[in-house]
Amino acid sequence: MSAANRNVVLSSTQRTRLEAMVRGPIEVDPVVEAPLTVPSFTTSILVVLQMLIAMLREVAVDVSAIHLIGGAATHVVCPKINHADYDIEVSVQMQGNEDQEMFAAILNVCFKMIRELSGSDCHFNYVANKFVHPERLWSLISLNNKSGKTLDLKFVAHPSRSYQFSIDSLVIGLLPIVEGIDGEIDISSKFSDVEIVISHIQQKIIDTRDPQTIYLGGLMKLVVLQQRGFIIQKPKNEKKNMLNKITTRFLIDYENAMEDVIEMDDTFDQTNPLWKFLKNHLGDVETTTDNSKKAVILQKYEEYLRTMKRTITESRANERQISRKMFVLKLEMMAEVFRREREAIPFAVSEDDFPRL
Repeated sequence: MSAANRNVVLSSTQRTRLEAMVRGPIEVDPVVEAPLTVPSFTTSILVVLQMLIAMLREVAVDVSAIHLIGGAATHVVCPKINHADYDIEVSVQMQGNEDQEMFAAILNVCFKMIRELSGSDCHFNYVANKFVHPERLWSLISLNNKSGKTLDLKFVAHPSRSYQFSIDSLVIGLLPIVEGIDGEIDISSKFSDVEIVISHIQQKIIDTRDPQTIYLGGLMKLVVLQQRGFIIQKPKNEKKNMLNKITTRFLIDYENAMEDVIEMDDTFDQTNPLWKFLKNHLGDVETTTDNSKKAVILQKYEEYLRTMKRTITESRANERQISRKMFVLKLEMMAEVFRREREAIPFAVSEDDFPRL
């Protein structure tokens, strides 16, 4: 496969869309736990990245590349595809220092930057350092946004896999825009040729490579894609094999994530990756006060869990048969809880009751 097919220059229309995205205003809200006196503030991706680069260089952290990844990158190429977050991957290096020291310096820079922009430290939705092994070191800083357009900054010390499925494998270089350099901007894919990836997006095809190497197997994202009408276009045996690998890895990681939870009823524990996914991607029913909106969110939860149940059942992950059966029962229980909660809401309506424009 030629390298040329893996890199395509953005068209003028796509570049205009990208420029509007990185230069346009984004609101950063304080987290729920923040004092009521802490205000939101408005900035842009461009301002954040320019400040970051300048501040990181002051502490001897070199930024070698900045990429827009995930759904936002897909949206630049195919505007009909909506995106939930702005995912930015920043490649970093620090001469003569341990990676842990570098990530500590990066975290301090991020806090300093937010204080300069807002006067507060209460806008981080999520902060994490992941030291998995020497070839997979990264740090994630997530800036809170109540409307769902969260800005996620992922700092990586070594190149790693940043996609789950082909349709979110597109990568767009941002360094030329950030540094004000004229010239072409490339879009590439770590999955395959860009043209192949774009055809998957347009034809709503689900495909991936080595799903057993993805944290949680990509199962939760797979279910979202299925609900949006995407399909696995593979022969029956290949489809079954892919689903088997996805489900098996999910069950392994899910059990590991929950092993430290003491309470037997761990379904709605804040460490439950499935519960966190539901709140982050389908709406947070715990913080929603409007009954109509709460009913819609609960219906989305229920439908998502029943779709996941069908997918896991279809996978036939025999090597973890007991875990699979237990988790399917848990999914049914969760879906039933959400159904009852929705029906108990006064004047509860379903999403289908709303008029479509």
